[in-house]
This record gives sequence, structure tokens and C-alpha cells, in this order.
Amino acid sequence: FPVTIGAQLQQAYRQVLEGETVDLKPFQYLQGLWLAGWLLPIKDEDGFTLELGLFLKDVSERMKNHLALEASINEQNLSKQKMQMMGDRLGLALKAGQVGTREAFTDQKQVSWDETLLEIHGLKKGEFQPTRENSWEFIHPEDRPKVEKVIQVSIQQLGPLDIDYRIIRKDGVVRWVKLNGLTFYDQEYLEYRDWE
Repeated sequence: FPVTIGAQLQQAYRQVLEGETVDLKPFQYLQGLWLAGWLLPIKDEDGFTLELGLFLKDVSERMKNHLALEASINEQNLSKQKMQMMGDRLGLALKAGQVGTREAFTDQKQVSWDETLLEIHGLKKGEFQPTRENSWEFIHPEDRPKVEKVIQVSIQQLGPLDIDYRIIRKDGVVRWVKLNGLTFYDQEYLEYRDWE
């Protein structure tokens, strides 16, 4: 049996000599030529193997598509891993800097606060579900008008947010925070993201 055809066919050859029919998985025979098929015993009346039948078909196009898809999936997985790593690094930097983030869509009442922003306000995860309305409760009453004005201007002009103001934490402690953020259209909805 030709050694150049490879280990798969050599193993299949041994199995066929023992009387088995073997499916041959795709293998590269020549540069760019992929083959698949069957190797089977041709037996006499008594069940002894007289000859081997080898049936091959060209699966080069299928393998080319398969390998391209596999390469694309590997590239996507690598991109996802890189994105995850970048996200982890950003999360670590935000946590180390005690910077919390918030995300709000103008068409929804729900507001998303990350764990650090909850901590800044003296809250624990799951203890408070922020909305557009109840988020104002933490802003010092004297500072609410100027914060509201800065947010409205940012929404109207799709501009940046940048303001220092006081919050009143859950435990009653007054704390100064700096709000920076961006307002933009995300597909069809107006969204703003900020950080304190």
C-alpha cells in the first residue's frame, strides 16, 4: 500500500483486510485535491477477502468551503477573545479608578448602573433598580437644576456631559462626583452614556 497516501488509508487498509468496510474521511492527496470515499473488501463465496474496492470522490470544493468557514470561525473567536480581554482590562481600570458607568435610552425608563456606580451611591447589587425618575433622588436638591440643564443641553446638541455635583448616598453621606458622558443616536434611539 503506498506510504505517500497517508496513515488514514494505511489503517483503513488493515481494517478492510479483516473484513470491514471503512468510510474514508476527507484527506488531501495532492496540493488542493481533497478526496473522500470508501474502502471495502470484495469477498469470495467462503467470506475470504480476494480484493479491495476503493471508491473515491473529489471533495475539494466542499473542503475549500469548510476550511474557509473554519478559518472565519477561528478569526471570530480570536476577535471575541480580544474583545473580552479589552473589556476585562477596561473593567479593571474603571474599578481601580472607582469610576462607575451608567447607560440610559431616552425612550425607556430603565437605566443601567454598573456595580461601581452602585457602590459610589452606597448601594449593593440587587438592592436598587435605577430608573430615570428614581436616579434623581440621589442628586443633592440644590444641584438638581444644573445637572438637569447640562443633561438636556447634551441631549439637544448631542454633545458631551461634564459637570461636578453632589450626591446624597443611601447612608446620608454627601459626596462630590464628576459626571462625564456622551449623548448619541444608537441606530434609532437616542442614548446617553456617562460615568462618575
